[in-house]
Amino acid sequence: MENAGADALEINMHAYPEIKYTDPLFVKVVKDEVRIPVISKLMAINDDPVIAGQKVEAAGADAVAALGTFGFKSIELDVETQKPFMEKAHGLGGSWLRAVSLAYVESLSRSVNIPISGVTGIQTWQDAVKYMLLGATTVQVCAAIYARGYKIIGELVSGIDDYMKRHKYSKIEDFRGNAIKNIKPLEYAPPVRACVVDSKCIGCGKCAEICMFDAITMSNKVSHISDKCDGCGLCYSYCPARAITLYRYE
Repeated sequence: MENAGADALEINMHAYPEIKYTDPLFVKVVKDEVRIPVISKLMAINDDPVIAGQKVEAAGADAVAALGTFGFKSIELDVETQKPFMEKAHGLGGSWLRAVSLAYVESLSRSVNIPISGVTGIQTWQDAVKYMLLGATTVQVCAAIYARGYKIIGELVSGIDDYMKRHKYSKIEDFRGNAIKNIKPLEYAPPVRACVVDSKCIGCGKCAEICMFDAITMSNKVSHISDKCDGCGLCYSYCPARAITLYRYE
């Protein structure tokens, strides 16, 4: 690959189910043979990202990519034919795994000194920015291109550019890792409640309809959240106007 003109190599560190833990020897074997940068793509379900990241860095990795797909046993069915159209997939990834990948990247950013490439579930510019805010130097897009074509690349770049202009950032490094200081260990995190930004609320009532704690009522076409709120975040996730925020309180 190097002789063919590759600028770098990204090596998968897993072959599920045979390989259940990251083996830094994989990195060393490749590094001993090439002069171009070697990126270690981490994935192993059983690994602590802090330990795995440090191991591959010590073995010579020039960068890490996280997170690869998970080799879970999986089945999807066609209900008409009653036959599977996906069975025992080698790797499962996508937007459902993005939250796990973001947490993985955040852990890596605290423990390694080499660049980090954010991988998994990047569908929008906001997704790309999330990875960067947690320390990623670059992001990778694959499935979204399959689904929407190469035009999505321009949309991602345009969205990131607009975000930087709004916040007066001149380069990625101006905001890369900025969110890490806001991530606290779970045992120290105070409880969460939802709060409505009145100026953004469009009065659709979706939040009140789905709240299982009866904490949300509508008045004058604006949502109001009482102290019955359990902080589950469902209303935040489903609000079409992004008029609900989650805040931590003591």
